[in-house]
Amino acid sequence: MHNKKADKNIGIQGAKFDKILVSASANKFPNELIKQLNINGKLVIPIQNSIFEFEKISDTMINSREFPGFVFVPLVYERLI
Repeated sequence: MHNKKADKNIGIQGAKFDKILVSASANKFPNELIKQLNINGKLVIPIQNSIFEFEKISDTMINSREFPGFVFVPLVYERLI
């Protein structure tokens, strides 16, 4: 496992991952993070008041599951706001 300090970018540009876990709530679908998933990779992220699990089936297909009823601190990123 490797950790990287957050900066103004979402994720690590040019990197690919099998799993990504975000612990702050995003306002919208995190397309930047989906691009960084390997095929069959999973992303777990709170979006507004739900936790979503995304699985990248192919470069054009993503499965998702929603788990509603949660509250998280907001994800802050200046570059995309």
